[in-house]
Amino acid sequence: FATGAGAGAQVAIKKAHNFSGRPADWNVQTVCEFIESIPNCAPYVEKFRSEQVNGAALLALDKKDLKEFFEMPLGLAVNVCLHLKKYEEKNK
Repeated sequence: FATGAGAGAQVAIKKAHNFSGRPADWNVQTVCEFIESIPNCAPYVEKFRSEQVNGAALLALDKKDLKEFFEMPLGLAVNVCLHLKKYEEKNK
């Protein structure tokens, strides 16, 4: 049973979405986890991975890029930008 509890604890940690460090320093995997943590954005994770979007690249994207290149609806693109801004301000 200990193994199951350990696995459950890891899942709980991941669901907390506590991304450490400055977004500019995130690697591709962290960016993918960040995108996946935003409601309704999980379907776009693979595109971020295949395009090798790291934190610095993510910061360079704007709503228009997310909408046009990643084909996100405007509402999701705005959410991504707002979430990113929140993490950026928290980790200055």
